[in-house]
Amino acid sequence: MVISTCMVSPATAARSLPSSEVVQSIALRKRQVTEADVRGMGAWARQRAVQFDISGMANATSSEYMADILAVATAPAVRLSNYLNMQFFGTVSIGTPPQRFSMLFDTGSSDTWVPSTACRANIACYTHSRFNSSSSRTFKPTGRTVYITYLSGKVKGAQGIDTVTIGRTKVTNQAITEATWLPGSANLGSRFDGIVGLGPVKAAKHQSTPLWKSMQAQGLLRKPLFSFWMNQNGGSKAGGEVVFGGVNPARYSGAHTFTPVVGSGRYWNIRMGKVKMGPMTISTCSGGCDAVPDTGTSLIIGPTAAIQQIYSQMGVSMCSSPPCAVPCSQIGLLPVLSFTIEGRTFTLSGRQYVLQVAQPRGTRTGGGAQSSGGTACFAAFVGMDFAVSPHGHAWILGDTFLMAYHSIFHFGNPMRVGFATSR
Repeated sequence: MVISTCMVSPATAARSLPSSEVVQSIALRKRQVTEADVRGMGAWARQRAVQFDISGMANATSSEYMADILAVATAPAVRLSNYLNMQFFGTVSIGTPPQRFSMLFDTGSSDTWVPSTACRANIACYTHSRFNSSSSRTFKPTGRTVYITYLSGKVKGAQGIDTVTIGRTKVTNQAITEATWLPGSANLGSRFDGIVGLGPVKAAKHQSTPLWKSMQAQGLLRKPLFSFWMNQNGGSKAGGEVVFGGVNPARYSGAHTFTPVVGSGRYWNIRMGKVKMGPMTISTCSGGCDAVPDTGTSLIIGPTAAIQQIYSQMGVSMCSSPPCAVPCSQIGLLPVLSFTIEGRTFTLSGRQYVLQVAQPRGTRTGGGAQSSGGTACFAAFVGMDFAVSPHGHAWILGDTFLMAYHSIFHFGNPMRVGFATSR
């Protein structure tokens, strides 16, 4: 971030903010990872690609910096939990009186749903907290049955509107789905109860509205954006943070590089330049390609041919069901992966793109490698051929990328996404 010599006092900045315009942050949490979890996330990532398939802030002044600090103190924000460096979720309350749920904040979808007490058909109904709409004084049914498609299957439920509480901020008349059908192992094994969709309005189902759009319409946001910080320090209790209406300057260094959202407007789709693994340019993206930064996807998904080239440069054979095992002893020797966005190079080292999994010493991993020092290691790459625009096969930049780079999703005109190095 570029700091100018112009300063503003905290008191003056605070008085300049309308009381109705707040910023809210939500914290995220962390847990231990197993090989089964990694394999499950690989399946989820491949399914996620099917779901997508359709076959000014860079130079902030110090007054803006101070305003950001003050705004975040009163922002609608959620602390996020980090599960396995693959699922980031935080606490949200629904209804009056409030019922608390652990929710995944997902930029790859636009609907909000939570399991219902009427959900009895699937085991997943009983392994998560469930919403009792009859206990909420503010719940109103719409009479619509909703089907929300994910890569692991469909979530089915009854739509209603109710009050959603983010931190200290109440969002009224928010469309939610009481899920009564939760099939698939992904729902069963998830550590979150439901999903808060933060994708564009066009992706929302059945006349529902994404949470950020409702917050904007009700004057609850200081700025037309939300921002994500996902902690890449696995030993920290702080899993991460999502801030609505503002940016926490303590969570990143340098300036954000912004790029416009392109395509159909159904996803936070951006254009990338070259992708390189070490000195080699990945051929499928030599002339540029589409990418979707997605907080609901754990890994990095790329065209199958591109992922094969990446594994080849790592000296690892492509396994039948990525993510593939790599020797833990070689992490420090692995080549740097780089993405070019708006002329800036965003890099990931081997330590950033390899998942280290706790495992008994000597155990054989699914990829055939033997664990070293009580851990097994997997490269966070999955190959999948899909498209989000006519430009050809696309990439999904999941949490592996977003842990390294603080992200801003700006829904003003024009829509854009920004990245800066995470702290």
